Amino acid sequence: MNRHYSLKEAALFNLVFYLCRPGIKKYRSFNNKKGLHELKRRAKSDYRQLLSRWPENGDKGNVMRHNAPLAMPFISIYRAGKFSAAEFRNLLHEAVTSALFVKLSSQKHFDLKKYYKKLERGAVWSQEHQSVYPKTFVYHMTAAPTDPDKEELGWTITRCELFELFSQEGILEILECFCELDYLFLERRGNTKLRRYHTLAEGYSECDFLAYKERKKARAESPSSSDV
Repeated sequence: MNRHYSLKEAALFNLVFYLCRPGIKKYRSFNNKKGLHELKRRAKSDYRQLLSRWPENGDKGNVMRHNAPLAMPFISIYRAGKFSAAEFRNLLHEAVTSALFVKLSSQKHFDLKKYYKKLERGAVWSQEHQSVYPKTFVYHMTAAPTDPDKEELGWTITRCELFELFSQEGILEILECFCELDYLFLERRGNTKLRRYHTLAEGYSECDFLAYKERKKARAESPSSSDV
């Protein structure tokens, strides 16, 4: 049964559908506007049902609840359009690299030390509440940006909200499409890169993250008089 969804949820769905429209039209042909409207109607219906099946989404006590709600409209569009995983990967990438999305999600250069403190608080919360919210993130910190010559920030996720959601919905085939976005979003934060070797989506027991600042290459030193 569909639950009544909030204005914020409705606005999010409409925004995501607007961002995905170019990709939808690229991979699906419509004889008229009714075809696109029908796909949107099916996606919206699926979205409302999905919200009903994910009760933690509406629990404001869950401070880790943000990723699943953002993914849900994309999931519903994927199912309503009956896209292949390859088509959806391209559609998703085109949506999140669009000028509007970049403008809405633009991130200023950020301080790894400040971000570490935020993540550390979240890690403690996730471990203390993992039984209260059995589908939300659980992670621990692995590296702190304490060395000024080696700015690194590491954390390991042992339970992922998106993995739980996609498993529940039987659509693990597109989970890696969302995992790939971690690299893109970090790159938008100044000169920050991501190194990762394992993900739950690939069948491992954890997702390891190492964010690091890419140092600018030092200027070549001018030759000394002894070298001339």
